[in-house]
Amino acid sequence: MSWDSRQSVSSLDGTAIAVHTLGSGPGLVVLGGALQAADNYRGLAGLLGTTFTVHVPDRRGRGGSGPHGTGYAISKEVQDLQAVQRATGARAVFGHSYGGLVVLETLARGTDFAWASVFEPGVSIQHSIQADWVPVYRAMLARGDTYGAFAHFIRCNPQSPAIARLLPRWYLRLALHAMPRFHDRIGPLLEGNALEHEQVAEHNDQFPTYRSIRGDVQLLAGAKSPDFVIATMRTLNGVILGSTATVLAGLNHMAPLAKQPTAVATAIAAHLPADHMR
Repeated sequence: MSWDSRQSVSSLDGTAIAVHTLGSGPGLVVLGGALQAADNYRGLAGLLGTTFTVHVPDRRGRGGSGPHGTGYAISKEVQDLQAVQRATGARAVFGHSYGGLVVLETLARGTDFAWASVFEPGVSIQHSIQADWVPVYRAMLARGDTYGAFAHFIRCNPQSPAIARLLPRWYLRLALHAMPRFHDRIGPLLEGNALEHEQVAEHNDQFPTYRSIRGDVQLLAGAKSPDFVIATMRTLNGVILGSTATVLAGLNHMAPLAKQPTAVATAIAAHLPADHMR
């Protein structure tokens, strides 16, 4: 499925943010995670586009958007999302993984979004998400060893399949050589992956600030995800007044990126009824 249109939105610091749009109905922004660009969410956008006008930004550092820039911080991502909201007029937002963290940070600062849904946001509680792997990862990138760097990340990422975390780095590096278009799709996002995970680690245990969030917030997780992910969602449910929490059977962290992310789209649409958003 192709996008209906694309526009460029200027963030507060002047960074251009490309926004891809499809569908019709009330506006809904879909904000993706680390190592993902807007195109990775076309399947989800296509399903939601039967009910909503879906706006999917390329977050800074990917696709048609500008770079992360010097002095990168999650506050820049908040400003980007606010710029997208102003340009599109969307009242609803969905965030996946790091995009979910950006959504929560945006809501905590006050926003014109009235409805929000997040799937396994990158919230670190008691260092559940760490960035101690970054120095080795960056050293590999500096040597041009992109396969090795990504293999190292996979082995250190608690969201990776258990079997992948047990495999030796050399085996993973070899397997990645067989991945189609690795250098085109993954390679350009590897440095940003480090920057974004550093922000997750830096915001460890800052979730109490989300008590200030007002509005309708849906918290989603997959039943096949690690226990700490579901525990994080339940903690957030206790902090964000009026939020709902749902564990979706049979899904893992990558569910919004699946070829047929039907269960995720159905859950979002059920929580964000279009007839209440006009």
